[in-house]
Amino acid sequence: MNKENAELEFLDSQARMLVEQLENVDASLMEIEYLRSSIDELKGMKEGSDILAPMSSGIFIKAKLSNSNALLMNVGNSVVVEKSAEDTKKLLDARIVEISEVREKLLLQLQKIDERLKQLGER
Repeated sequence: MNKENAELEFLDSQARMLVEQLENVDASLMEIEYLRSSIDELKGMKEGSDILAPMSSGIFIKAKLSNSNALLMNVGNSVVVEKSAEDTKKLLDARIVEISEVREKLLLQLQKIDERLKQLGER
């Protein structure tokens, strides 16, 4: 295998990896947007309303809403703190900015790889 073919294979592999990472980033952004929307829906609900609370992925339990403005957030190391709906949304907004910056960096890397692949293809 010559040097050019090795580079083509390497770049192709890198491009596939970046596309996979972009898909994961996009999924994270969608999940955060859904969570923001859910917080807004909760704010409009009355105490005592029936809700479905997630136990794990795809498993829920029926519950009654006691306070739509007090959200419990895992901050790591099994530590949970109470946050208001607005404070939680601010944290989510900051996370959206962080993830969007990562997304832009991934797109730039993918664009550079694409440009190099085009150069190699023109030879």
